[in-house]
Amino acid sequence: MNRTLIAICLCVGALVASTAVAQESIIFCDIRPNITSAGRTDLTFTGTIGNGFTNPFVNEVGAGRRGSGTVLYLQPRHNDGWESSATSGGGFPDTDTIANGITQNGSNGSIYIYMDVNDVDLDAFGADNDGEVISSLALDVSIRERDGNPASDPDTGAPAAGAADRNRIQSIAFQLFNNPSVFNSMAPTVGSPWNDFVNGAEDDLNGGAAGVEAPDGAGAEIRHWSGAKAVRVAVEDPGGGPIYNATLGITPRASTATAVPYRVGRLDVQTALRSCAFNAIHAAASTFDVYLEGNNLLNTRTFNPTSPLAGVDTEELHSLGYNGAVPETPAISGNVPGVSTPIADATIIIQIKGDYEGNGFVATTDTATYAFNALTNNSDNVFQSALGSFTSSTIDRIVNTSDTGPYFEALNTRSGAGPTCP
Repeated sequence: MNRTLIAICLCVGALVASTAVAQESIIFCDIRPNITSAGRTDLTFTGTIGNGFTNPFVNEVGAGRRGSGTVLYLQPRHNDGWESSATSGGGFPDTDTIANGITQNGSNGSIYIYMDVNDVDLDAFGADNDGEVISSLALDVSIRERDGNPASDPDTGAPAAGAADRNRIQSIAFQLFNNPSVFNSMAPTVGSPWNDFVNGAEDDLNGGAAGVEAPDGAGAEIRHWSGAKAVRVAVEDPGGGPIYNATLGITPRASTATAVPYRVGRLDVQTALRSCAFNAIHAAASTFDVYLEGNNLLNTRTFNPTSPLAGVDTEELHSLGYNGAVPETPAISGNVPGVSTPIADATIIIQIKGDYEGNGFVATTDTATYAFNALTNNSDNVFQSALGSFTSSTIDRIVNTSDTGPYFEALNTRSGAGPTCP
């Protein structure tokens, strides 16, 4: 922690008697950046979300809004040189650039962290927002492997036979944002919410090599990022002495389905080289759950000294993630670090395109499912689009006949064992 942040933390401590009993905030994950882009309705969950013919998130729980974008499908990395071709498009991409300046690499992706902040004064006393502001945000990230047995996932048991042949995560990185997009990712203007922040770092879970995945059988947690911390002291001195001013930070506002949340951070994930030891549980074992946790800075809220809650509400109760289309309950205390909730806040699945069966490669037994999605089903969900939409490197459209050429190229030449693997 740098000296500036230490000094600011001391100021936060001085305000603790005025810091944040209902669910007061919601911190949740979504793979969509919640931005507007011409011709794209799959990049936002609060703006125009389109319909099931163009936006697979609409066909998930939550109908395209909050709670619909918690699963990130990624490709394992390939080294056979088949990144793209006239036929394959972005079939097995390592690097692809798509329309509107949005770059997506099929072997890496992002999970965005959002925050809804409720008006506690209004809830408790019938008064409007009276100087409430999030004074500290403290997040750690835990990534846990599944054991490859769908009947018991997620769990903390030993991996099932064959689970060690899973596709793996090469690296992760986490960052907090401190720019105008925090306030409104749809239409950023000016300002930044924090006086200071640090992004933290990945912990050593491998006996001496931080940033390296913990070995199978050493426990469910394979990666852990800790120490992301940000602070806002709601006091400024424009001349004439210090005054309380919450307006520069994260303050309460509507958290309805179409209301824009605060976009506070991002988890970036890079996959490792493809595993070619195929088996029936390949995709099940190549699934990883993401859990958010607080850390020792604590998650807190300050109130204007004139607020009825100043010195009374000293605990910020927040939900971590969604249970289907609603925030997970019960809310947990921001005063207790290291606590996650039972339901994963996001899920990462590393699965090759076209492999509907989940055994690690594309086989003739996948073709019937592909054909149904391409020719019959016009309302694909995220799973169907992620595995069958070869004509784009991200989930932005349903599977259709334009994907058939790349699918059969994957089936016939690019997904099996031997010289084309990994």
